[in-house]
Amino acid sequence: MHHSNEDLMDKTPVADARFADLQAPLTGAKILRALEKDFLDYVYREVELVVQVNKALGLIAQPETTKAEFRAQVAEASREAREDEVDEAKEKYLKKI
Repeated sequence: MHHSNEDLMDKTPVADARFADLQAPLTGAKILRALEKDFLDYVYREVELVVQVNKALGLIAQPETTKAEFRAQVAEASREAREDEVDEAKEKYLKKI
């Protein structure tokens, strides 16, 4: 399941929240771009995201997938791969007959 940034944001303000216009220097596009770049650099260097991968089956879990859920996905994909192999073997055998 993929979440957009909007999905992760609260839909309503915190109780008793107040809002005000940004004041200088945060009103300039140049400074905002610089802050955005600095933040992205920080996230890239400091934040770690661990995902589960099964290269043999070509599976990559979503970050929120639990180990148990991923094991179930791997088991299902393994069953499907075995079934496909059996079907292919049957077809080859039947062609020879």
